[in-house]
Amino acid sequence: MEWTFEDNKQPRQLRSAEDIKSAIRETMDETIDYFILAPSEPIRNCPFMQATRYEGDRIHLEVCIVKAKGVNSIYSQKCSPDVATILLQLFYTEGAVPDLSNWKFVGDFKEYDNEQ
Repeated sequence: MEWTFEDNKQPRQLRSAEDIKSAIRETMDETIDYFILAPSEPIRNCPFMQATRYEGDRIHLEVCIVKAKGVNSIYSQKCSPDVATILLQLFYTEGAVPDLSNWKFVGDFKEYDNEQ
């Protein structure tokens, strides 16, 4: 499976799960603002996960879930950099999507279709 891995500055090389750990460190030291990890096809209805620094030593992690054709839901969680690293690495290496039952529901959004 192909993956898109990009931050707010540029597309990035994704050679191993260790690259995700590096991106978390760069987010924490504010070298980058955020990064997105997206498979070429949604995994368990998840087209991407995104991480950004939160206040103090926390990561704001978001998971997108395809709810219906053209409608996606975003869920978020504040967690430690270590937990964020594990969740993102499991998504990348095993296709594991976190259990979102205790995550905050952020909202639904419609995909933009530039052919309309």
